[in-house]
Amino acid sequence: MQYIAAIAIAITLYFLQDSYYRNHWDDNLSVTIDYNKSYSHIGDEVKLTETITNRKRLPLSVLFAKFHTSKSFVFEQSDSSAISDHYYRNDAFSILGNQQITRILSFRVTKRGYYTIDSVHLVAKDLFLTKTYAAVSSNTAALYVYPMLLTNQKELNLTHSIIGDLITRNLYEDPLSFRGIRDYHSGDSMRYINWKSSARNGRLQVNTFFASEQSHVALFVNLDTLKPGHTERLKEYILSIAATLIQQMISYGFSVSLHINLSDPFTRNPLSIAEGMGTEHLHTLFQGISRVDINDTPVDFISLVQTHRDSTTKANENISYIILSNYRNPDLLNCCKNIQDQGYSLSFICPDYPASCKPASIKLSALSNVYFWEITNDEI
Repeated sequence: MQYIAAIAIAITLYFLQDSYYRNHWDDNLSVTIDYNKSYSHIGDEVKLTETITNRKRLPLSVLFAKFHTSKSFVFEQSDSSAISDHYYRNDAFSILGNQQITRILSFRVTKRGYYTIDSVHLVAKDLFLTKTYAAVSSNTAALYVYPMLLTNQKELNLTHSIIGDLITRNLYEDPLSFRGIRDYHSGDSMRYINWKSSARNGRLQVNTFFASEQSHVALFVNLDTLKPGHTERLKEYILSIAATLIQQMISYGFSVSLHINLSDPFTRNPLSIAEGMGTEHLHTLFQGISRVDINDTPVDFISLVQTHRDSTTKANENISYIILSNYRNPDLLNCCKNIQDQGYSLSFICPDYPASCKPASIKLSALSNVYFWEITNDEI
């Protein structure tokens, strides 16, 4: 009789706890997963913090927190993870009532990108470990991994050469600070010709201006390449060139805008960041580069350049263009030539392998201010 009573009590307790767990297991239960920093550079160590909080008396003897991150994150070896298209974690906890558990996971970032953890899947067991309950908890965690900056001395020398040429051209001429008139020299912008003075003196003369403390640069990055097949490494290298140029130009006090013919996931339009200066703007530009996905289909680059050119106000007509593109077919070269013929400063940077640079020089011969960025196989 006692055995029957014990069995009856056990069965009653089982169904009572089953009913209670089914309806209340996730009451006042919260999970947050967050990175310890908002941005990092490739090779940095980042910490991921899991915090499980149970604010009720009911304990959870077995609780699994499941989420996924990028497989480019290199975690310490763990039996609770699996790698396929993503890095999947399945962390087990046993948490008492009114308890909080914090677990810190360290990993190293190896690839540029914008990484988020939007949700966590929770799976719990009842006291008898026979029933399973599941729920999805929303989460907000984001990490920018900035593009790789170039450090090779040859690459830095070319960067400094490009910026030096920008400085020595007409970037610092302020059209609002008239200085005087002189004879026209080869290389002077046609838009600075003083036609009245030229007619009066019988020879071309140009206006000169005092130096301005601010220079405007619009950097256009073309991720549509001429190379067939998989070009992920080449595209990443082009983004590294862009990031290195941006860092150097910001340090020299340039006001820089950025335009890439890949979609920004924030706007669903081609990435376009208005010009700005300083450290905060540098982070904004790097974050924009981090967000673009090189596997997306590029939009028409020429339309991107022409749209910006057509929308530029007269107040910004002293802007200088930098075109960073491996693609160099006649349609793009004609677009760049038209901008130069209108009197605007435009520099064309063509990253390619040494074997392709010589043919490229023939195609680009019609443009001025062309830079061939030779890439060796060990650089990408």
